[in-house]
Amino acid sequence: MAAADIDSDCGYTWGKIEAAGPLADAMLAAVPARPGERIALTDLRTRVPAARWDARPSVSGSSTAVATGRLGALDAWVDGTASAPSSLSLGWSEVGADTPYDLAGALMARGAGSSRWAATTSARVK
Repeated sequence: MAAADIDSDCGYTWGKIEAAGPLADAMLAAVPARPGERIALTDLRTRVPAARWDARPSVSGSSTAVATGRLGALDAWVDGTASAPSSLSLGWSEVGADTPYDLAGALMARGAGSSRWAATTSARVK
């Protein structure tokens, strides 16, 4: 019985990791190649081609967003300026639902580390 429970839990967790794969790929693509390097908003849009960017930023997760859009089922927004975006955020919510994503697990599966602060996950490449 215990082996079946472990197998079930592993399958459930792995499903969340696989579902978060495109999100992890987008986050890693948005990370500049060198520490301290800045990329322009046009470069960020090119690096994350799976996102559907709005023609104009709409009010999303941030009132200071310079770009907004969708990445699959998630809201996407970029803070900062067009010449120096400071963050890419992805948001998902559904009342009463368990999150279908394990972004930290997907990042680790790709060889990247993650740190959690409050309800956000940020990526760092090792």
